[in-house]
Amino acid sequence: MELKDVTLICKECGEPFAFTAKEQQFYVKQGFEHVPTRCINCRKQMREKRDKGREFFAVKCKITGKVGRLPIEPDDPNDVYSDEAFEPVFAEKGHLVDPLQEPDKTDLLPKTEPSVIEQPKEEQPAI
Repeated sequence: MELKDVTLICKECGEPFAFTAKEQQFYVKQGFEHVPTRCINCRKQMREKRDKGREFFAVKCKITGKVGRLPIEPDDPNDVYSDEAFEPVFAEKGHLVDPLQEPDKTDLLPKTEPSVIEQPKEEQPAI
C-alpha cells in the first residue's frame, strides 16, 4: 500500500499540519494505531513541558556517531545504538524480532512438564 502525505488539523492550536508518508511509515513500524492529533510545534511544547526539570543523559551511537539524549543513564555509555544502527546489529546477532510480525505467544508459557491430574477416587460402598 502506497502512503501519501495527509493534511490534519492540530487539536491544540487548530492549525493544519502535514502527516507525511515518511512519518506514516514510522508510525506503522512502531506499531502506533492512531494518527497524530497535534502539530510538530505543539508536540514539541508538550514534550518540553513534560520533561521540564527532568535529567537527561547525552549519548553517542557506537556505529553512526549520532548524538542523542536518554532519560535514563545507560549501563555502558559505549554500547548505545541509534535507530538506524540498532536493527542491523541485532539482526546479525539473531535477536531482532520483526515488529509487524505477530509474536509467538507459546514463548511466554512456562517451560515445565505437564502435571498429571489425579482422578477422584470412587467411593467404596459401606459394608
